[in-house]
Amino acid sequence: MKKQILLVAGLLFMAFGSYSQIVLNNVVNQYYSADLNSPLDAHLDVENTNSNSVDIMIIRTIEAKTAAHDELFCFGLYCYLPGTDTSQYSTTIPANSSDGTFKPEVTPNGVAGYDRFSYLIYDANNPNDAASVTIEFFIGVQGVNENAENSYLKFNNLVNNFTVLNYKLPATASNARIDIHNMLGSKMNTFNINEKQGTKVVSTSNLNNGVYLVSLVVNNKTTHSYKMIVNHQKGN
Repeated sequence: MKKQILLVAGLLFMAFGSYSQIVLNNVVNQYYSADLNSPLDAHLDVENTNSNSVDIMIIRTIEAKTAAHDELFCFGLYCYLPGTDTSQYSTTIPANSSDGTFKPEVTPNGVAGYDRFSYLIYDANNPNDAASVTIEFFIGVQGVNENAENSYLKFNNLVNNFTVLNYKLPATASNARIDIHNMLGSKMNTFNINEKQGTKVVSTSNLNNGVYLVSLVVNNKTTHSYKMIVNHQKGN
C-alpha cells in the first residue's frame, strides 16, 4: 500500500506543474528547537486562487526521520496519527480563500535529531491542481540567527574528507567553539575558536556518510546551526 501511495505522489508531483492554482504562503522550510520534550510545530497557509472551491487532500512522504521522534500532521478539523501517509478526509477551501490550519508536528520524546518531510497538497477533484513543500525539523539546537551582531558561520554543506569553515564572532564573545553532532544528538567533534574572525579546516574523514549538524557556540549558547552532508564519494 505504501509503495502505491508513493507512486501516486510521484505522478502527482510530475503532473501539477503550471496547472496549479493552489498556492502555499507564509512558508518556513526549517524549524529549530533546543527543547527535547515539547512538540515542534510548523505552520503555513494554503490558498485557493480558483474561482471554485477545492477539496484538499494531503500526502506525506518521510525523507529523513530520527527513530525516536513521533510525527503527525493536521489540516482542517482533522489530525492524523504518526505513520499516516495520506489524509483520510478532505478539507474544503472556498474560492479565492485561504486556510491556515495546516500543521505538521514532531515530538522528540527526549531525543535530539533531524527530520525531513515532504507534503503534497492537492485538490481531490483535480489532482493536477497541487502544490508541495518540504519541511525540516532540527531538534536539540537553538534557532538560527544569521544576523546576530553580524556574526556568521559559512561552509560548503556537501563534503567528502574535509570542509573549510568560515566564521565571525560577535564583539561580545568571550569564548567560542564549533560543535559537530550527528542526528541522534551525539557530539562527534568540537573545535575551540580563539580569533574573532577566520577560517578553520575541519577533517570529516572519520565521519560516516550521513547528515550532521555544525553549530557555532558563543558564550555557551548556540547562535548558528546548519546541516552538513558527508558523502565520501562526492564533495571536496
